[in-house]
Amino acid sequence: MDDATKRPNVYANVREISIKDVVPPNYNLEKCQIIRAVAYDRNGNKGREACASYFIGKSPSDFDGCNIVSLIVAPEDLFDNKRGIMVRGTGYSVLDALRLCNHNGYHVLLYTEALNYLWRGKKSERQAYFHFFDKQGSFLQGKHCGVRMHGWSTREDPQKAFSLFAREEYDGTVCFEHPFFNDGFLPSSIVLFSGGQDKATFLKDYLVHSLIAPYKLKFDYYKFIPTVLFLNGEYWGFYWIHSRYDDAFISYKCGNPPSSCRN
Repeated sequence: MDDATKRPNVYANVREISIKDVVPPNYNLEKCQIIRAVAYDRNGNKGREACASYFIGKSPSDFDGCNIVSLIVAPEDLFDNKRGIMVRGTGYSVLDALRLCNHNGYHVLLYTEALNYLWRGKKSERQAYFHFFDKQGSFLQGKHCGVRMHGWSTREDPQKAFSLFAREEYDGTVCFEHPFFNDGFLPSSIVLFSGGQDKATFLKDYLVHSLIAPYKLKFDYYKFIPTVLFLNGEYWGFYWIHSRYDDAFISYKCGNPPSSCRN
């Protein structure tokens, strides 16, 4: 098994992930090896798919002290024109009828379901496999989960954010089994946050939330951990992992987490 970086880019060449101009990189991105396997019995019944991510010829220092996430999703669930949740889709042809112009002259896309990456709710969720490695390169968790697009106007950006959901239907559990934030909380959903409107430094949201902790104010805030994302084996950029304000988060903060999500 060799270093997958030598292979040509595939997903980074998809231009239909935004209404903005997308310029594919003119060099080979860093890549990891993805192995997917499934067993069938003699009657053709399919078992649960197993996935693995291998970083050949790389060391943790290559990623500037960041954690590593490898997110594996069936390509058609992300990039297919009809069902892919990361692309503009078949509704792009009616885009001009769904745009407004504000007083600054910016184009604002109405949040309908005209474009695939604006889809919301459970119907937009696709099955994924999540691998998490710490800063030292140690593998800490592999998990079947659901994935959706995350955010509002940032869905138009080529580097999009993702929401990940632990559900019993995927692997029999309702939480991620790793305490990402070193506080004992095992979240039922997490966000792979791409910086929001701050594409220059990726720091604004992290900075605001981190300033709250020393003052011990009586409201909750996100904790962030720095991460690099590999999407279907291709480097997809710098991200933050943070939790979501969902039922599990509120229950934990109120001192009553579900028994299946206690560390």
